[in-house]
Amino acid sequence: MQRKHEKLNILPLALFITTVSAVIVTSAPNSNAEDISPVDDEITITVDSACTMGNDRRSSITGIVPGETKNISYYRIAAYCNDSNGYDIYAVGFTDGEQGNTRMRSVNGNTISTGTSGEESYWNMILKPGTASGSVPHIPIIESPFTSNTDIPSDYTKVASYPSSTIPQGTDPTESGSYFDAVYQAHASLTQQAGTYTGQVQFVMVHPVGAEKPFVPYMQTISQWKDKLLPNVNDTVQAIDKRDGKKYWITKLADGNIWMTQNLDLDLDANTTYTSENTDLPNGSSWAPAESTYTDSSEPWGSYVEIQSYDPGERYWNGVIKYNGGSIESDTTPSGDAHYHIGNYYNWTAAIAMNNSSAYYRNMQEVNQSICPAGWRLPTYSGDKSFLNLVSSQGITSGQDGNAHSSPTYFVYNGAWFGGNNFIGNRGFYWSNTVASSVKSYRLGFFVDGAINPQASDGRDYGLSIRCVAR
Repeated sequence: MQRKHEKLNILPLALFITTVSAVIVTSAPNSNAEDISPVDDEITITVDSACTMGNDRRSSITGIVPGETKNISYYRIAAYCNDSNGYDIYAVGFTDGEQGNTRMRSVNGNTISTGTSGEESYWNMILKPGTASGSVPHIPIIESPFTSNTDIPSDYTKVASYPSSTIPQGTDPTESGSYFDAVYQAHASLTQQAGTYTGQVQFVMVHPVGAEKPFVPYMQTISQWKDKLLPNVNDTVQAIDKRDGKKYWITKLADGNIWMTQNLDLDLDANTTYTSENTDLPNGSSWAPAESTYTDSSEPWGSYVEIQSYDPGERYWNGVIKYNGGSIESDTTPSGDAHYHIGNYYNWTAAIAMNNSSAYYRNMQEVNQSICPAGWRLPTYSGDKSFLNLVSSQGITSGQDGNAHSSPTYFVYNGAWFGGNNFIGNRGFYWSNTVASSVKSYRLGFFVDGAINPQASDGRDYGLSIRCVAR
């Protein structure tokens, strides 16, 4: 019987440290010698709050036998804060750097879900308060239900707190008890694939006690926060794609829609299954790409219906790149602004999150799925969420497309991929979700002569860029 090994990592914890400032004020000396009066020195110093956490792995095991349930790792989380108002500590699953990911994952893509019982494999955690060796304890209070084995949280959840106190907290965790132990447990089913599994949990301190929990704008949860963070045209925020942790600038544009204002840079992984929870797929469905994103420019390219995508690396267009007689000049110099990142190239089959798109061949067919994050979609040929509506509302017209390449839209001359970087710095192309024929689909195009074609078509075998629009 093969043994199933596990490894559990904890992300280094957040540090909250503020500065110390001092203000010294003295009165001016009295110049009248006959009128003697007291001279008072008044010295004021302000000491700001300093809060920090650290983790120390106390034990771990190297393996677990299928059918076993056992503790697999134990960390001590030390917490110190000189704020007399106390603090709260939140936790969230963070596997593969993806906030909200509560699974353990092996290098070959197998997973173990969080849970506390059952015949299937699972892992969980329990938090235990510290104990003080000194006379003045500062022991965090563990929140229910984390006083017993509990699922790894999928969103920031308060797991511990320390109440307000006028007594200074000691900096020695052992003496003051200002720590808690995180103990992780796992169960391996008899059918669990062998491998080394890694899971992560992130802890964040918020002070004072009762402060609002940490908030991170994810692309996938835009419906929950768009009205709060993006109420007005030109409002901009940077959001995180849960699938790989990459950040994207997004803006509410003049058409009233919220758009990505930089190109998609998702590397497709043939060992990863994308679901409707993180990708623009029909509710409850999933998709495993037949091909990973190419990074080798010599990979064969040119399929109209089979999935293909290419990552050209860290390439930018910032108005410096020029297309000159078939050669590319200065195209690898970063502009320092992520808006101008070229991102990846996708053929149309990859863009609509399929491995074969031959079922779509009729003019004006729309595909209601894509590789955009969940809550987002590819633009349409016409209508409210079309490129046509966007460029019209932004006042971008043929012959005067210069404002398309700067704030707030940041369209770039990204070129295309067809076994090579074609036209980078000379023109830019972006896929829509709409079919033109069995070999073509509609796209937005910009050209250096100022022409704009928001409803033109191109070969579905071309690798073009993607800009997603919120649903």
